[in-house]
Amino acid sequence: LLVYIALFTVPFLGLGAVSNHHGFNNLIFHAYTKEFYNIFILLGLTLIFSLDKQICSTFLNRVLIGIFLGMPIISSVSTFSTFTTNSLAKFSPSKFETGQGFGGSEFSNALTIVSGDSTDPNDVCFFLCAGDQRDYCLRTPMRSMSLHWAKGNITKFSKLGSSVSLNLYCLIDPLLLQDDSFINQLLDKLPHNSEIVRLSPEIFKVAIRTKTS
Repeated sequence: LLVYIALFTVPFLGLGAVSNHHGFNNLIFHAYTKEFYNIFILLGLTLIFSLDKQICSTFLNRVLIGIFLGMPIISSVSTFSTFTTNSLAKFSPSKFETGQGFGGSEFSNALTIVSGDSTDPNDVCFFLCAGDQRDYCLRTPMRSMSLHWAKGNITKFSKLGSSVSLNLYCLIDPLLLQDDSFINQLLDKLPHNSEIVRLSPEIFKVAIRTKTS
């Protein structure tokens, strides 16, 4: 009983303190649905095999046991489904990704196109991520920047500009491609005097040209 109390309170209190100090950062959700799901399975099985059958038959205890077993199972199925979907998508890594030992990603096709189009060392890749930034900036030799949770953060992003002429390649996460409001918000952040070309559904090439004296 003491072990269970420790397992169900110490991690929660620790992660809660971290989130309170740094601001909410999804730590608690991921910890209790992935890293600690074995604790819930262990508790659920313990209740099934140790409690009296009459106690287990009560509605409340059935619900509790269902939660303890169901939450980790759902999380595992979700993780497996995501892995399977990504595997079936067969993202072929770009030449640079292969050289760096990376596998394919949602941006691999876009990075291949950009690497073949860019000729200026000043050019920049701008990753607009549907989720977190992951390791995308390591997947290109170009200068790069990224915006995580771009759909919610694009309105807070400053208008883009440059003191030198360059091409800005906006790489859009496939999950955001059908969101017209997001696309319009992105275009509103670009310099109004820039030339914008859509190289592919997920790539906007923004030619920013500064006036020369």
